[in-house]
Amino acid sequence: MSKLKLLLAGASFDVIAACSQGSDIASPGPSAPGTPPGGGGGGGGGGGGFLPEPGEDDVTYALTLTLLDAAGNPTSSVTSTTPATLEVRVNRNNDRGVPVAEALVSATTSLGVISPDTGTALSNADGIATLQVSGDGQLGAGTITVSVDAPAGTVTEALNFSIDQAALRLGSFADGVFRPGVIGISGDTLPRNGSAELTVFVVDGDGEPVSTEQEVRFRSDCERSGLAELPVSATTTDGRVTVEYTVAGCSGTDTVTASIAGLASTATTNITVAPPGATSIVFDSAEPTVLALRGTGGGSGLQETGVVTFIVSDSDNVPIQGVAVDFSLSTTIGGLSLVRTRAVSNTEGIVSATVQSGNVATAVRVIASIMADTTSGTLDLSTVSDVLAVTTGLPDQNSISLSATELTVRGAREFDGITSEITVRMADKFNNPVPDGTAAVFQTEYGSIQGSCVTDGGACSVIWTSQAPRFPTFNDNVELVRTTRDSNYSCPSHNV
Repeated sequence: MSKLKLLLAGASFDVIAACSQGSDIASPGPSAPGTPPGGGGGGGGGGGGFLPEPGEDDVTYALTLTLLDAAGNPTSSVTSTTPATLEVRVNRNNDRGVPVAEALVSATTSLGVISPDTGTALSNADGIATLQVSGDGQLGAGTITVSVDAPAGTVTEALNFSIDQAALRLGSFADGVFRPGVIGISGDTLPRNGSAELTVFVVDGDGEPVSTEQEVRFRSDCERSGLAELPVSATTTDGRVTVEYTVAGCSGTDTVTASIAGLASTATTNITVAPPGATSIVFDSAEPTVLALRGTGGGSGLQETGVVTFIVSDSDNVPIQGVAVDFSLSTTIGGLSLVRTRAVSNTEGIVSATVQSGNVATAVRVIASIMADTTSGTLDLSTVSDVLAVTTGLPDQNSISLSATELTVRGAREFDGITSEITVRMADKFNNPVPDGTAAVFQTEYGSIQGSCVTDGGACSVIWTSQAPRFPTFNDNVELVRTTRDSNYSCPSHNV
C-alpha cells in the first residue's frame, strides 16, 4: 500500500492505493492534522487520478504597457514635438510573474510613428522593453498595439493615446537668449531692391528648439501687394528656418509676420526700405487744358479747375513712390491759385496739382520741383507743364460770323432740295475760339435749315435746303423783299 498527497484547487487529499482482488480502489478523504489515513484501495492501472506537472509549452506571458513622458511620469498623450517612451513589461503567466528577459516585443501604431523603424525591441533582465512614440504632424487619438510570442502562443495588448498640439513658441536667439515673438533679421534697413535674411526658431515649453519639422508661414503687406519677394512658407530643420526677403518696389516700413497653422504664437519684425533717390520729374498731362474764368464755369461748358500730372522717377527711369513735390504757378494774375502747393508721389510715381482759375483771361503753367539725388549731392530739379488757358468761353456778339458755300442758290426758287452749307464761327470777348461743344441755333426765312450744331475748333456747319416757303415769313420785312421777277425790282446787274 502506498500513500500520495495531491493538492487540488487549494484542498489537500490523501490518496491510498492498495491491491485488492485485482481492482483499483481509491479512498479520498480530507486529511487533517492527527487524523489517520483512510481505508485501503487498489493500485496500479497506469496512474489514473494523478495531475501531471505543467510543461514549458503551457507557459504564457503577460504584457503591461505604459506611456511615459520626458520626466518618466505616466501619460496618455504625446505632443507634436515631444516624443514619449513606451515601456513594455513582460512577465510569465501574469503581471506578478517572473520577468521574462530577451523577449522579442513588436509594436505598431495607428497614429504617429514608433522608433526604431522596425518597431521591435528585446526585454532586459527586468523584463522591460522600451520604444519611442512621436508625432508625425497629424493630431488626434490612436492605438498602440504590442505583441510577443510566448510558448503557449502570441500575446497581444493595446494602449490608447493621443497626439496633441505642443505649446510651441516662435522667436529668435540673440547671444544665446531666446526672444519670443521676434524674427531675427540680418539688417532691418534696406535699399531699393535690397535683401535680408529672416530667421525664426520654433521652441518647446522649455525654450529648446524642437526636433520635429514645423511649417512656418510668412506674410507682409508689401509681399501681398507684390512689392516684396518672400516665401509663403518654409519647413524647419532642428527647429530653425531661414528665408530671404527682397525689396521689389516696397517703400517705408513693412511688417513681416511668421506663424504656424493652429498656433496662437507669432513672431514679427519691421523692415524699413530707404526711399530711392529721385533723379527726374517730367510733365505727364493736364485735364482740361482750357479753364473758365472764375464764376463763369458750367454755363460755358468749361470747368474752373484743372488737374496737372507729373511723374517722378529714378536714374533707371523707374517710377518712385513717396517723393515730395513742390508746386508753383508761372503767374497768379486774377487770383489764379493752387489747391495745395505740395504732394507726394504714389506707387506709380505720379503726383498731381490742382489749378483754380482766376477772373482774368490768361495763360498759365504749373512748375513742379523736387530735391534730386546726384553723384555730388542733392539738387533742386524743376519742370513745367504745358500751357493752361483761362478764358470766358462765352461767344461774343462781334466775334460771330456766318458763311455759305452758295450765297446765291440758283434754281432754289423753282426746285426743292437744292442745298448750301452754312458755317458759323464764334469766339469769346478775347477773340479766342469758343470751347468745343458750344451750341449754335439757326432759323431761316426761306426754305429749311438744320436747327443746331456744336462747335469743334470754334466752328460748326449746318445744311440749308430749298423748299417752301419761298417768300418772306417775317411780316416786318415784307416790304423790303424783292425778287428778280418783280416788275418793281430795279437792279441793272440782275436785269442783264
